Amino acid sequence: MRTLLRPYLSLLLVVPADGAVDAKTLESFVQEVNAKEVDIQDRLSNKVQYYDAEGKTLVNAVAFEQKGRKLDVQKVSPALRSIILACAEIDGDTYTVKKGTLHFGELQALQQECRQEGLGEYIQFDQEGYDVQCKKTVTERFNIPASMEKKTGGRTPEKTQEKRRQL
Repeated sequence: MRTLLRPYLSLLLVVPADGAVDAKTLESFVQEVNAKEVDIQDRLSNKVQYYDAEGKTLVNAVAFEQKGRKLDVQKVSPALRSIILACAEIDGDTYTVKKGTLHFGELQALQQECRQEGLGEYIQFDQEGYDVQCKKTVTERFNIPASMEKKTGGRTPEKTQEKRRQL
């Protein structure tokens, strides 16, 4: 497995994907070289690609690294935590939050957090009638302590929103 860096047309660097250097560090290197040394018309990207020899595909290296990393459910925002814990409790495949349940700022912050954590394949926004649609499989990306599993008391963004309105 290899990580590919091709910051501009006449250069391709191939680095072993052995974990010695993480993708974010390599991406920072590419950004710095591009900014200081490469003419704008010769730049291809500030991104680093990972070559999956088995699948014979190139994927974003930062997203690839994040995909294998488990997140601590206790260290994410309260909004994301409530969605993840609700997903852990559902019997179906998808958990949804109805349109208008989340405030605009809260929804924007949640979208940004999901992008940063590489959760795009699990959590979708602005689907018809919903603020959020979350696949149950998102729980595989999180470390959820046994003490938190099935003990949310049915707490969901909708119930939290309703409680706010009552106050």
